Order: sequence, then C-alpha cells, then structure tokens
Amino acid sequence: ALHAARRELPQQIADARADVARRRAEALEELARQKGLALNQILAQITQARTDLTSQYSSLENQLRQMESTNVRGRSAKRAKSMKQMQVRSVGGDRVECLLKMSLQEEQ
Repeated sequence: ALHAARRELPQQIADARADVARRRAEALEELARQKGLALNQILAQITQARTDLTSQYSSLENQLRQMESTNVRGRSAKRAKSMKQMQVRSVGGDRVECLLKMSLQEEQ
C-alpha cells in the first residue's frame, strides 16, 4: 500500500496543481466578466448623465433666448431680468463644466 501511494503521489500532485490552475482560470474569467458588466453599467450611467446634462443645457439656452427676446420696462424689471439671465448663464456654465469633467474622466 505504501509503495502504491508513493507511485501515485506524483500524479496526485500533478492533478492537484492542474485543478488549482483550472480553478484559478475560472475565477479570473468570472472576475473579468463581472468587471465587464460593471464597466458597461458605468458607461451606461455616464451616457445617461451626459444626455440629461445636454438636455438641461438646451433647456437653459432656450430660457435664455426667451428672456433676451422679452422686453421689459423700468429699472427694477430690467435689473430682475438681468439677474435671472446671470443665474441661467451660471447654471448653464455649471452643466458645461460637468460635461467637460465627464469627458476628461472618461478619457482616463
């Protein structure tokens, strides 16, 4: 029995090593699959965020055009219009900044 065990030991070691290598390869394949799924989800979220920001920016541009074409009379009304335009431009600038940051991060 001891002689047979010694004779079978090298094969058992080789089988164990092959099993470890196979399991490692399977684990790596699963990790790669999960990473791919996570990456796809992140890219979908980025695409949706970019779409939302672009839509918001377009809406802000339309609001600004409407305000610019609206005539107002009086100092306080003109001041209020000017303040509102500055607010819209500021928010629009924020959206553009977000889009630029997203593009830079995506390149990395």
